[in-house]
Amino acid sequence: MAPKILFIEDESALQKTIGDFLNEKGYKVISALDGEIGLKLAKKEKPDLILLDLILPKIPGLEVLKKIKEDEETKKIPVI
Repeated sequence: MAPKILFIEDESALQKTIGDFLNEKGYKVISALDGEIGLKLAKKEKPDLILLDLILPKIPGLEVLKKIKEDEETKKIPVI
């Protein structure tokens, strides 16, 4: 099973370019265009890694990071 990466990024062109690259390298990429969706997907999908933008709509990246690290279900997921 391919490692899962959750990519939380609001620029769709960047989402597509990096997502396509990671897919080609054998990763399963899950995309979120804002912090709110990113948090929900982190809990639901339990990715192996989260790539997190800091400037996001709805919930800013640093707040997303704080919530991920406070939650028992997601706190051990590495975030870049």
